[in-house]
Amino acid sequence: MSDFIAWASHGSRHGHPEHDGRKSLKLTILAVGVVLVLVIYLVLTSVTAAQGRKIQDLQGEIFSLQQENAQIEVDIAREVSIPRLMTRVHEKGYVPAEAVDFLDLSGK
Repeated sequence: MSDFIAWASHGSRHGHPEHDGRKSLKLTILAVGVVLVLVIYLVLTSVTAAQGRKIQDLQGEIFSLQQENAQIEVDIAREVSIPRLMTRVHEKGYVPAEAVDFLDLSGK
């Protein structure tokens, strides 16, 4: 690294005046370009990492909701089963009908 600094400072002190400005400008543009590329890279990796964390959070939420939905389906199946319905009917005081009368609505 010190060789480069010695070379760069030697070239700027002993070169032609019209070339010194061009070399400095080229080196400055190159340095700015490298810094810009590095900044863009860091921003992109930061954004990508943040999106990855968000995706992991959403996947965890999806998994949790799927488990909750499965439990709700089990609860619904249990509540609408025939034995459970019969128990609830008896708890509410309903009894089987002894005689069923049907109405003829056909008009004949």
